[in-house]
Amino acid sequence: MRQNSIYPWWITILLMMAGFSISALMYVGSYLNTWMVLEEHLDESIVGLSSTALTAVVTGLAMPAGYLISKFGYRKIMLLGSLICALAVLSLIVLPANAYLTVFLNGVFGVASVTVVVIGSPGLINQWFVCDRSLPMALMMAASPASGFLIPPVLTRIVELWGWRVGYFFLLVGLFLVIVLFLFFLREPSHHAPIASDTLSRAEEVSRTFSVPSRHQFWIFSCSAALRAMVYMGCVSYSTLLAIDRGFTAEQAAVVLMGYSVGGMSGRLLAPLWRRFHISDMASVRIGTALCGIGGCLLFVGRNLLTLTGGAAAIAVGFGLSYSVSPILFSNWYGDSKFAKAYGKFTAILQVGYTVGPVVIMGLSFVLNGYEAAFGVLGVVNLLAILLLQKLPEPIPIDFVR
Repeated sequence: MRQNSIYPWWITILLMMAGFSISALMYVGSYLNTWMVLEEHLDESIVGLSSTALTAVVTGLAMPAGYLISKFGYRKIMLLGSLICALAVLSLIVLPANAYLTVFLNGVFGVASVTVVVIGSPGLINQWFVCDRSLPMALMMAASPASGFLIPPVLTRIVELWGWRVGYFFLLVGLFLVIVLFLFFLREPSHHAPIASDTLSRAEEVSRTFSVPSRHQFWIFSCSAALRAMVYMGCVSYSTLLAIDRGFTAEQAAVVLMGYSVGGMSGRLLAPLWRRFHISDMASVRIGTALCGIGGCLLFVGRNLLTLTGGAAAIAVGFGLSYSVSPILFSNWYGDSKFAKAYGKFTAILQVGYTVGPVVIMGLSFVLNGYEAAFGVLGVVNLLAILLLQKLPEPIPIDFVR
């Protein structure tokens, strides 16, 4: 049964707000923790493990979250994850400052990240839209990195005036608003009847899916994505040090990070444009992976700030493009009923790449006596990711009406 065509876009806006608020805890949490260390005189080396704890929770919960969503539905699990995260933020505000407690509670932030941002939101977008999923998916995914450069300027002033606890309270208010909106307005389509864009013809409103990939093909696609994530996180973590090694000041090197921020959002928003040129989702993943390789080459050979920043932007655009179309591919492959399980498994593998990337760069820089040679090795890793994708055939469409 066809639903109100306005409601799916309201869901998209709601998911954008959720992604913005929850991702702010990841992007801004480390900044607030730095102020906590200074004000409360905590052990910086222990508090610095907070981001590692968050990543570990997202990695460990990705598969269980997928199974729970498949069993109990998106709304219940997304509400539960948001509530757990809100309680963690509230505890951080009201309890006495403690380094180990801070690491634990920052890890709990990952519960909302994996249930709402990583698996829940893409799954709901796939359910509410049929053929033209790329635009709402891109908008939803672009909201997360947007919080990384929109909130810090405001939060910096708040923390300078009233301290880190008020900064966390500011984030808690946004999270509480999301919970209230989830409680009253978030729902799943009845009988899994997604909504096609009004611009589509009646014939195009027929839902499309693709033949389910074999176990072998799933692992090829997932390992390629993990290698791409390893390259991306390794470059993000150490590009500034590479620039400093080449003679730039720390202030100049910070410009390279802007390339990642702008490129990440641009890459996510490119997916709908790609669709207008009838470029398939699998082709978009291949193009995105190739852009990561081009960006890595620019970082490897770049001797001026413009080339280094351009390389960072190319990597971020490529990663953002491939990342934003992956949920659409998985929905097409596995359908709504099996999407959460399959995408949860994929996310767990992807998170391994995120975690390993910075460690690989750090280790290679010691072994090879410099970051330049380490970035060269990452170029080889990205080439392997491209070669793996070549082994995947274009999916064969099978049309059916849900």
